Amino acid sequence: MFYQQFISRMKYMASQKCGGSLPVMLNIEADEICNISKIPTLKDDIATIRSMNIRMTFVIQSLTQLQAKYDKEAEDILSNCGIVCFLVREIIRYASGYVKNR
Repeated sequence: MFYQQFISRMKYMASQKCGGSLPVMLNIEADEICNISKIPTLKDDIATIRSMNIRMTFVIQSLTQLQAKYDKEAEDILSNCGIVCFLVREIIRYASGYVKNR
């Protein structure tokens, strides 16, 4: 709920108070985003916040964790991420499949 309210408030500030874009880049670090309650507006937020000078960094354990939490929206969320970085050796099989399908 915190992330949803925070993103909503920052989008409001950017669009209503700052002429469409925040004056300073805001970087939201969303560590363990799959271990908190689902953010219902995340797919749409990710698609729109970049133009408002807002960046969001996700840290997740695996793609399957994201898919379990966001189901069909997981692919849309990943598609709106400019950089996808895999750091754990055990997920190389997921990473190679993900990269091949992009």
